[in-house]
Order: sequence, then structure tokens, then C-alpha cells
Amino acid sequence: MPISARLIYTRAMNWFVYILRTQGERLYVGVTPNLLKRWQAHTSGRGAKFTRAFAPIEVVYLENCESRSAAQIKEARYKKLTTDQKWHRVLAQFEGDWGQN
Repeated sequence: MPISARLIYTRAMNWFVYILRTQGERLYVGVTPNLLKRWQAHTSGRGAKFTRAFAPIEVVYLENCESRSAAQIKEARYKKLTTDQKWHRVLAQFEGDWGQN
């Protein structure tokens, strides 16, 4: 694929911030442009070191972002939250209370 085509494709892709519930009721926060592919990596042991130690059970949160950098900024913000605060964000999506991103 020519460089210009790759740049257009990369810019057109949506990025996602996601939260996984893992074994031991832990939460893992990550970003990806392709959730299915990333899920397969996590569940096959090719994902993050954390998910190799604590196998993922389900995706509990998914947020669409306009760019990779926007997703990474949100990821960093979410990783600073306590577990309770992360669960609050997860539950808020079902209550329709999105609050401040």
C-alpha cells in the first residue's frame, strides 16, 4: 500500500478506549482501532503482559474516539482512576450518565 494511502487509512480509522474485566475481578484499560483483533490477542496470550497474567473475561466498556492521540489521552486518564471509579464509568454507560470524559 502506498504511503499516502496508509496515511489516509490511518486517519480514517476510529480508535477505541476499552475496559476489560479480567480474572480476579481486575480491570484492564487499553486502546485499539480494532477491538476484535485486540480481544483475540488478549485471549490467546499475545496481548498485554497484564492480560497474560489475568485472563480477560469480557469487555465491559467501549468508547469511540476521533484519533489515536485522543484515545491514548483518555486511556491515561482512565488508568489513573481507582477500580471503583472505573466501575462507576462502566455502570454510567448503562444509566445514560456519561458525565465528564
